[in-house]
Amino acid sequence: MGICPAAPLRNPPPASGNRQGTADQAWVRWTSDQKTMLFGSYGFNGWLYSDMQFPDPDDPRHKLLFATETSIQKPAQTPVFLDPNWVGLWPLETDHPSRDLYAGIPFAVPTDSIAMVGMARCAVPARAVAGGTNILATLPIERVAPLHAARTSQRDVPTMLTSFDRDAT
Repeated sequence: MGICPAAPLRNPPPASGNRQGTADQAWVRWTSDQKTMLFGSYGFNGWLYSDMQFPDPDDPRHKLLFATETSIQKPAQTPVFLDPNWVGLWPLETDHPSRDLYAGIPFAVPTDSIAMVGMARCAVPARAVAGGTNILATLPIERVAPLHAARTSQRDVPTMLTSFDRDAT
């Protein structure tokens, strides 16, 4: 995977296990045998894994996979690589954005995968936006339409993202 200049590998990397990325730090993932360390600042759209299989053959998520290149209905609007805090994600158009612009949402959270993207990288220094801590911040990309990340996405025109009231937390 590639490295964003705003989120490089920070030393020391973990000797084993995984480390979620942040707005100014790459993610780290070790292979299951703990022999190879992978790291990056970008992640892959999981819906594009052509050989992806969910354990249950009746799992409704099978319909969301792009099994072939020709199954991508809107190629110009379907991201392959994004800048999340983990190696891969399976975003849905119903996901809520993260309010934490420094760390995003933890990669172990099974919902709101799109919240792994949207950290303050490159355009604005992350620590300036997040104050150097994992504070809740207002998402700066409100009123921007989600892309067609999953196969059944129906969004064709810009729409408003769900807005969050900062005082409600």
